Amino acid sequence: MDLMSHAEAIARIGPKPEGDAAGMERLAAELRRIARGVGETTDIRLTNWESDRARATKARIDSAAATASTATCELNSAAGILEGEAADLAVRQERWAARYAELTGRCPS
Repeated sequence: MDLMSHAEAIARIGPKPEGDAAGMERLAAELRRIARGVGETTDIRLTNWESDRARATKARIDSAAATASTATCELNSAAGILEGEAADLAVRQERWAARYAELTGRCPS
C-alpha cells in the first residue's frame, strides 16, 4: 500500500478524536477526593445538649448529613462516568494514531 499525505489520511479516517483523557482522569480523581472529604462528614453527632434549639440544630445537621451523603454518591458516580469515557477516548485516540501511522508512515503530531 502506498503511503498517503496527511490530508489524504485525514480524509480517509477523519480527524483525531478530540479530548484530553489524562485530564479527564485527573478530574475524576479530584471528584473522588472531594467525595471522600464530604463523605467523612456524614456521621455527625451532637450530644450533651438538650433543648428545643438543640433538637432544631440536630435536625439541621441530620439534613445536611443526608445532603452530604447524596453529594458523595453523585460525585463518585460522575467520577466513574469520567473514568469510563477517558478510557474509551484513550482507546479511540490510540487506534486513530495507529491507523494514521499505517497510512502515512509517520506518527501523528
